[in-house]
Amino acid sequence: MEKEEIKVAILGGGYAGLQAAIELDKKGFSPILIDKNSYHDLLPEIPHIISERSLKTKVPFSELFNKKNIQFVQDEIVRINYQNKSVELKNKQHINFDYLVIALGSQTNFFNIPGLQENSMTFHSTDKVIKFLDHIKACFAKAKNIEKSSEEYASLLSIVVGGGGLTGVEVAGELIHELPIIAEEIGINPGDVKLHLIEANKNLLTVLDKDISDKVTNFYKSQESLDLILGCPIKEAFPDKVELANGRVIPTKTILWTGGIRANAFVDKPFLDENGNEAKFPCGRGFRLEVDEYYRIKDIPNTYAIGDNAMVMDPESNQPVPQNGQAAYKQGKNVAYHIIADMNKKTIKPGEIVLDGLMVSLGPKKGTGMIINPFTFYLPVSLSSRIFKKAIELRYKLLDIRR
Repeated sequence: MEKEEIKVAILGGGYAGLQAAIELDKKGFSPILIDKNSYHDLLPEIPHIISERSLKTKVPFSELFNKKNIQFVQDEIVRINYQNKSVELKNKQHINFDYLVIALGSQTNFFNIPGLQENSMTFHSTDKVIKFLDHIKACFAKAKNIEKSSEEYASLLSIVVGGGGLTGVEVAGELIHELPIIAEEIGINPGDVKLHLIEANKNLLTVLDKDISDKVTNFYKSQESLDLILGCPIKEAFPDKVELANGRVIPTKTILWTGGIRANAFVDKPFLDENGNEAKFPCGRGFRLEVDEYYRIKDIPNTYAIGDNAMVMDPESNQPVPQNGQAAYKQGKNVAYHIIADMNKKTIKPGEIVLDGLMVSLGPKKGTGMIINPFTFYLPVSLSSRIFKKAIELRYKLLDIRR
C-alpha cells in the first residue's frame, strides 16, 4: 500500500498520542487522531494554575495541526471493531484503520475507599482545577459569615489533599503559597486556614529517586502552614470530614484526591474481534494494557498501546516506565518508528525510553529535581530549580508540539 492509503488511527491526544501523530506526519503519513476534547491539555502544568490564574494549559488541536496532514476527529470512542477494522464513535461515525494506537491516558483510582469518589474532587484536567479553586473561594466566602468557634467554620477552611505523589506534592506547594492570598482577598484570617497533605507511605514521592523523595519530604516537614500526615491512609470520606486509618477525624468541606491513577476505563470494555465475537484486552497492574517491547498488544493485529493506559516495561530494571509526560512523549515518537518499520516489513531495535531527568515544583518559588542524561546531577530546593522546570515546560509548549 502507498503511504496515503495506509490508515493509522490514534485514540487520544495526550502527550503520547499527539507525539505519535506528529512523528507520522513528519514521515509523510496522514494519521487520524480522535479525542473527545478539542484541545491538548498540558497536564504537568495544571497545578501551576493555582498561583498563575492566567496560565494557558489548553492548546487547540486546530492550532497544532495547522499545515500538518493530521486529520482530527472530536468525538467519544464507543468500541473497536476488528471485523471491519474500524473505530465506532458516539456520533455513529466509523473511522477505518490499518494500524491502531491506543493512547487514552489514565483516570483517577479511588482504590475502593468508602465515600471517596462521591465526596472528593480530582485534579485531572484544567477545568477541574478551575472548579477546585472556585469551590475553595465559595467555602471561604461562606465561612466569613459563620461563627468562628463553630465546627462548620473549621471545616469550611480545612483543605485535605489526599496522596503524596507528584500531583499531590505540586498541588500542596501551590496551596501553601496561595491559600493565604485567597483568604486575605475574601477577608478571612489566613491563620484560620488549615491545609492537610495525607500520604499512606512514610515518605512523599516514594516511587521516585530516594534522594528526591527525602528532599521533598523534609522540605514539607519544615512548612509550618502544612499539616503533613505520613504513614496513615484515608479510611473513609464523608461530605464534611475524612477519617484516617488511625482513627483521627479531620473536619473538611474540601477533599482533593490525587492518590493514584489507573488506565482509562475504556480499556476494560470488550471489542469485536475479527470474527465478530466480543473479546477483552489483556490488562495488568492498574488495568494497563499489556504490551511487548514494540508497544504491540499481544494477539491483537496491528494494535499498539502507549502512555498511561499501557504497561510499558523498562528492560533493564524490569519495572514499569514512569507514568509522566516525558516518558509518554518518547513512547509516542517510538511507536511511530515501530509502525513505519512494520509497514515496510523491516526489523528495528525497540526504541529506548531514556529519561533526561525529573523536575518537581514545590510552589511558584521553589522546586527541585535531578538531571539523568548524560550524567546524574541533583538540583537543590531553590527558585532556580523552579525556573528550570518552567523552561522545560515552555520548550514543550512552544517547540516540541509545534514541529
